[in-house]
Amino acid sequence: MEVQHLPETVLEGIGKGTSKGKKKDYNLSFKVSKQRALEEFEIDYIKNALKSSGGNITWAAKISGMNVKNFFVKMKKYGVEPGSYKNTK
Repeated sequence: MEVQHLPETVLEGIGKGTSKGKKKDYNLSFKVSKQRALEEFEIDYIKNALKSSGGNITWAAKISGMNVKNFFVKMKKYGVEPGSYKNTK
């Protein structure tokens, strides 16, 4: 089944409620779509943890239930700079 085969009521809801107003690309494979959704979630989660911790990586990792090294690796992967979250509590 492809997107054009979905009922009109379903098609009207496509793209609504997506993060930060981004429309989803339903022409992508499930695997690619899932990976992108996971990456968006991780980026948002890391940024929120850093915001909550005032940019303190150790504390952000702790409140996330992650190992500090793994948290740092994810920050680097997504280019998230902790300095921009200092004193944002």
